[in-house]
Amino acid sequence: MHTALVTMLVVVISMAFIGVVSAQMRPPTPTIYSGSVTAAGLPVPDGFQVTARIRDYETQPAIISNGKYQLLVVQPPDDSYDRGIVTFHINELKAAQIDTFVLGGLPTIKQGYDLTFQGLPEPTPTPSPIPPTPTPTPQVALPSAYAGTIIIAGGSAPQGSVLVARVGDYESLPAVVNGNTYAGLVLDPQDFSLVGQKVEFILNGFTASNTSNYQSGSSNMGFDLIFVGIPTATPTPVPPTATPTVPPTPTLTATPVPPAATPAPPTATPVPPTATPTATPLPPTTTPVRPTATPVPPTATPPDIPISQPPAETADTPTPVPENVPSSGCGSSFGRTSPVEGMGNLLMLFGPLLGLIVVRIRLKNRR
Repeated sequence: MHTALVTMLVVVISMAFIGVVSAQMRPPTPTIYSGSVTAAGLPVPDGFQVTARIRDYETQPAIISNGKYQLLVVQPPDDSYDRGIVTFHINELKAAQIDTFVLGGLPTIKQGYDLTFQGLPEPTPTPSPIPPTPTPTPQVALPSAYAGTIIIAGGSAPQGSVLVARVGDYESLPAVVNGNTYAGLVLDPQDFSLVGQKVEFILNGFTASNTSNYQSGSSNMGFDLIFVGIPTATPTPVPPTATPTVPPTPTLTATPVPPAATPAPPTATPVPPTATPTATPLPPTTTPVRPTATPVPPTATPPDIPISQPPAETADTPTPVPENVPSSGCGSSFGRTSPVEGMGNLLMLFGPLLGLIVVRIRLKNRR
């Protein structure tokens, strides 16, 4: 029984907690204001806006029309604004009226909630657009041309005369003078400020008695010029023509050629006489032989026979050639040798070789 009561109490508390949380999650019901708006006793002009504030919360503005505002909705985000002070504003000016926001189950409508202000905020001046400064159209001075007759008191224009026109600091190019007439005198200062100024005409440094006024783009044909006195033409100095100097042609000097060298006669180089090689007998090669059980009979070694060497041949002494020398099968080219001596020499030369061959054959057979 006790356990069941505890369980029911926990369920009730949980449901109540859930209801409170749900209520806190929903925004409070709004309070809606409407009424008139005056400032310093006069209705506020159209276009101004009224807002309401509770601490850091501010409503959407309500636009004033015909001195009244409509549908100023105050609905803070949660219940924490309950019992909060509501103030009313036009920009930063605050109305004399204040209210208290109270939570309720249904929306609260407050009509005829008139607002009074001591004054109105200064209107924000609207900057007037500044019209662009018109750029003046640049005025261009056009060329002005002159042509006519040159009249000189008591004379005529000298040959090669130079006629120019001058306006301000500008001086034209020389005109074409042909006798007592001129043409092609053009003023082109390209400065509009010179328009209307006096134009003077100068012939060989003398200024004409009559003048003109510079007009942009004018053509003055038949404009006669009058000079008092006979101006003398100033000859234009002509620089002397430089005569090219031809450098002298260099004289070629013959370079002496040294005579060709005469080749020296060949020098006889003495050639030493070639020595005739002398045959030297090779000593017998002794090959060590391992001792064997079979005794080898000693080979009689004949005594060494000295071989006489003939004297070297010289260019002066002829070598005597023996006549009627009998040859033998075992003879030597150095002298006479008997057959027995020749056989002994052969045995002495080939004996050791034959003994070596016999010993190798026996060793091979024993293996």
